[in-house]
Amino acid sequence: SGTQALHYGAAMAPNYACGANTGTAASPTFVVPGGTRSTLSSAVWMDIDSGAGVDTLSLWLLTAEANFELWQKTPAYEMKQWHTIQADLSAFDGQAVSIEWRFDTVTSVSNDGEGVVIDDVSLTSTCTAAACTSAADCNDGLPFSTQACVEGGCVWSL
Repeated sequence: SGTQALHYGAAMAPNYACGANTGTAASPTFVVPGGTRSTLSSAVWMDIDSGAGVDTLSLWLLTAEANFELWQKTPAYEMKQWHTIQADLSAFDGQAVSIEWRFDTVTSVSNDGEGVVIDDVSLTSTCTAAACTSAADCNDGLPFSTQACVEGGCVWSL
């Protein structure tokens, strides 16, 4: 929506057929709000090879200490339709981070689709601490973080 979006593909042709190629798009650094539940959201449209191991597309969160993969394309995603991608960033509360989309054709074969479009990137926050009664209430769905419920509030760590 709006007037601008990120597009990975040839500017003058309806494909990305220029051999095996890769590309990234990174955000400026921003601080994830502290003490709240924060969610990164984006709309993604793909017309690429849907198979595993080819035409890889992933979303990464970069910190000063490490890079974390938040999402990656799998064969389960249907092509030529919009998908909403969401990632809970609560484990990164108060940290300076940036996000990076990564695309790799892996091969020069079957690169005749329209490519990838990324739109509506946003970070939303509850503006209040995430309440809980157990650690299960704090599950952010990220395999590299741990969560705990401390005095009725969620606490995340990496």
